[in-house]
Amino acid sequence: MKIWVDADACPVVIKEILFRAAERTQTETILVANHAMR
Repeated sequence: MKIWVDADACPVVIKEILFRAAERTQTETILVANHAMR
């Protein structure tokens, strides 16, 4: 399974939750953005 995230619209807090959950479950997470991410 892969999780695709709209990184431009996703709040930082939610991204952090996704990263922790993806690491815990060994799920590939892909961030997609039109702008440079911080």
